This record gives sequence, C-alpha cells and structure tokens, in this order.
Amino acid sequence: MVDLVNPGDGAVLAHWVLPSVSGGTVQSVDWDGTAAGAAQPEGRYVFRTSVSVAFARAVQSEVAGPVPGTAPAHASSFVLLRNRFPVRGRHEFGEGAARFGAGRAGHVHQGQDVFAVCGTPVVAAHRGVVKFAGFQGAAGNYLVIATDEGVDQVYMHLRDPALVSARAPVATGQPIGFVGDTGDAQGCHLHFETWTAPGWQSGGAPVDPLPDLRAWDDRGA
Repeated sequence: MVDLVNPGDGAVLAHWVLPSVSGGTVQSVDWDGTAAGAAQPEGRYVFRTSVSVAFARAVQSEVAGPVPGTAPAHASSFVLLRNRFPVRGRHEFGEGAARFGAGRAGHVHQGQDVFAVCGTPVVAAHRGVVKFAGFQGAAGNYLVIATDEGVDQVYMHLRDPALVSARAPVATGQPIGFVGDTGDAQGCHLHFETWTAPGWQSGGAPVDPLPDLRAWDDRGA
C-alpha cells in the first residue's frame, strides 16, 4: 500500500493498493498534483509505503523473521513544483532591445532574453509535451513545449540540440539544454517566449513572459 502524505499536518491525500507480485518486481504509482479534484499547493510531500498483516504473514511463511505488521516500511519525500525558473545559475534579465516588444527589422521581439554564461543549465519552466525541437537560422537550437496549462513555452539559442525530442513528456524542472548563443544571438542568453493557445506559430499570440519569469526567479539557484 502507498499513501501520499502532507508532512505538514500528516493528512493522507491519496491512497493506492498495489497488487501482490513476486519478489524483486518493481511497482510504481503516479500522482498528478491533485487531491479530491483540487490542485495541491507547492511544497514537500511524502510517499509512505506499508505492508498488510496478511502480506507479512505470507512472507513469513517463506522466510524466517518477525511479522512486520502494518508499520510504514519506507517513506520518500519530494517537492511539488508548479513552475521553475528556467536558467539554473547566475543570470540577468535583458533590457532595451532584449525586452518583449522591442523593435526589430520588420518585426518585434517576441520574448524575454535572460543572460547567463554559456553552458548554464536550462530546465523546463512547466511540465508538458515537446511540440518542436530543432535548429533554425535565427533561433539556433530551440525547443517548444506545449504545457498542460494550454500555453506554449519556447526556449531559443540553446548551446546544443535540446536534451529532449519531439512528442516527449517533460516534467517541471527537467533538464532540457544549456544556455548558448546559436542562431542570431548577441551574447550567451536564453530567449524565452510564452504563447497563448493554440500555441506557437499555430494561431496563438506571444505575450510578455517577464512577469512570470520574475515570479519564478530564485536568485540563489
């Protein structure tokens, strides 16, 4: 049995009863961040595993040792994150021409530039599925993630091809590449865009991502 526990108040948010399997078999459970139909707040949670008395007695019939009973056998904690700042190192927000809406020859800047040393890790700001991954003359190595919130997030000028491929699921905080200066880039930086549904180059519209980026920013990273 597996319980999902809020360590703050000890409340059990979800419960799974796993089928009996032979020894050495790996089983797993998935949690989508909700309980009783409501999204749970960011924070630390615990998966707590335990065995039933019946299962323990069955095991005892095969191996020597006391009956474990129903006491928790193992607890594994993790931190639930809805969003994460994509540049995992020292960084600065671009100003002027690096801002959303800044004028360009024949168009406007559709994202926010975040400057950092080339090679600084880049992670997914929000979970979703990779919509595009490739290389383009202006964008350089780039990646588009269709998030589960209905918006697309775009990462450009990555140093190398993205670490994830098209149609792959991506978790919040998962490594996806490194800051670079590929394509039409002036200095090492991540060019980050946010597009409304139905998404990037699919009928959506770019919106200023800076308010979200500032909200997610953790300068200690």
